[in-house]
Amino acid sequence: MKQANPSDIYQVRPISLLGGPDLRYLIDLYEPLIGAKAIAAYLTLTREKPGVFLTHESLFARLGLSAGEWYAALEALEAVSLVRTFAKAGKNCLGFVYCLYAPKTPGEFLGNVLFAGTLRKAVGKERCQALAAHYAVMKTPTDYDECSESFARYFAPDFSDPAYLDSVISTGGRLSGSERTGFDRNVFLSALQKLNSLYNGLSFSESELTKISRVAALYSYDEATIADFADDHYDFFAKKGSHFDYDGFAADCEKSLPLSYLHQGAAQKKSVADGDAELSGCLKKMENLTPAAYLRSLQHGGKPAQADLELLRELTVDMGLPASVTNALVLYVLTRNKNILSKKLTEKIAASLVRERIATALDALNYLSATSKGHKSPRLASPSVPEEAPSKMKERPSMSDEDFKKMMKGLYDK
Repeated sequence: MKQANPSDIYQVRPISLLGGPDLRYLIDLYEPLIGAKAIAAYLTLTREKPGVFLTHESLFARLGLSAGEWYAALEALEAVSLVRTFAKAGKNCLGFVYCLYAPKTPGEFLGNVLFAGTLRKAVGKERCQALAAHYAVMKTPTDYDECSESFARYFAPDFSDPAYLDSVISTGGRLSGSERTGFDRNVFLSALQKLNSLYNGLSFSESELTKISRVAALYSYDEATIADFADDHYDFFAKKGSHFDYDGFAADCEKSLPLSYLHQGAAQKKSVADGDAELSGCLKKMENLTPAAYLRSLQHGGKPAQADLELLRELTVDMGLPASVTNALVLYVLTRNKNILSKKLTEKIAASLVRERIATALDALNYLSATSKGHKSPRLASPSVPEEAPSKMKERPSMSDEDFKKMMKGLYDK
């Protein structure tokens, strides 16, 4: 998805009819997974007039969310298939279309291994069983003979009548979105089983799979390639808990970055001191590139040092810092630390970003600017909230456009 600025416009398109018990489904089944802010964002979108373009500034003000918090809420809604987002570049802003889907029914939700398993991790087995019992319906009897009247017998329709020949009208229905995943564990397992039939769904722990998926994202490897690396470091005959050598796996992934990947796009460097459009482009670059690729772009296409790649892996895999936030942190440290990516300094700042739950490059830069300066300045691409509707958000000074330009220029002019 893309970062929305206050001046960007949007419209809402309901793809499914909503209503009835949907609110209960959202609170009972979805809220434990994505949180109350995301649910509030979804409900607010359902109240918008379909097909009418509005600015995000008014939406942010009504929700009491910053641009980064909106990004995080929308990201959660997209992950559980309640919203699909489409974007198109306009003359002076981006245009977004938010397509709304109905929540899954309890039967669909609890019958889906991804949703049911994630809910069980969030609320526990007993709560899941209680929800299943609460939404259970009775079954038709099997020891009785059915004697219901049929439609055809009751209405006796004449299908040669013109009223039937041209009567079908397309209108709304109920449609739930299908989940979209980045790293597909099923594809990964399938690739492993082609290498060795002994692999199964229990070969890796949940934490190992999480780390593997993060390494794949960090270095832009697909499931088949990452399966090759994992297979090289898996010992079926080792003692329980020691089958997978994660450190060796991660080191191989780092060393085996393909040359075409390391050097492609070396001429993509941009000067970011020439206007707001360039600033927006730099933020998009942080959001769209993996940390390894982003660091490579800062080095004019050259291969990052092994120590720097190990640091990136620690930030994204071990500490769980989002890739875009890692990119913002790398740029910040290089700019403020004479182009040296100090491990201790970077780790210390990263810990603060993790504690603050920073989710986007925009919020990361605002936070880093505020903590370094210690005074307030105008927000970079953040909503203006009317005084009569004070936000409950924690006040956080943010980076001005001029400060951002100076920071970026300081790096690229070296």
